Amino acid sequence: MRPPAAAGRVLGAAALLLLAAPAPADPMIEAVRAQAARIGPVAFERTVDATDRSGRTVRRIERFTPQGRDGRGNWVLVSVDGRPPTDRERREHGRDVAGIPAPGYWRLATILSGPFTRTKDPAGQPVYRFEPLAPGSIQTQRGDISANLAAEARIEMANGQPMVRSIRIFASKPFSMMGVARMNRFDSRNDYAPDREGVPTLTAHSSDVEVKAPVVGTVTSATRMTYRPL
Repeated sequence: MRPPAAAGRVLGAAALLLLAAPAPADPMIEAVRAQAARIGPVAFERTVDATDRSGRTVRRIERFTPQGRDGRGNWVLVSVDGRPPTDRERREHGRDVAGIPAPGYWRLATILSGPFTRTKDPAGQPVYRFEPLAPGSIQTQRGDISANLAAEARIEMANGQPMVRSIRIFASKPFSMMGVARMNRFDSRNDYAPDREGVPTLTAHSSDVEVKAPVVGTVTSATRMTYRPL
């Protein structure tokens, strides 16, 4: 008979192995990942409505043209509140987008690459929860915050194959960024739909964020974006 202490060690080791085991294969997730990887970055124009804590909303129109398959490319700030952008606004926009992969359905190949659990919504549609997100999923000017985030993806059939219709990416709790700022709230959603050729494409994005940082204090922002393929 195995001594109780030894039995406890064996059970503990078994539990660790289960926790470390990779997520089981899922044909819907595998199909989505493969299609997202094939699509790659695409050119688009987006309308951005950004509202700050004072309630003021600024509308920007931006265009992106990819160069290669890593999400880098040429960004152009087309207008700000219906007028040509100033040189300062162009410089600020360039800093905001520098080094961050362009959004799109192709990003799901990374975002959905980590461990997940599967449930169903009230309508019976599958919902996949990923937590934490894989490295490189969500990058900001303050670094990669993926490890602090979770995602819930809703998948439906479109044109005979699985497609993510929407994904919510959020922080379950506040977290520190670079030991300086603190993310008090992060909640975003992407919506996707097939284009004229049946290829999934990003159509809309919304986010609500609250960050506390030295000097500036607590900053809140709400952003709504709509996308148009070029």
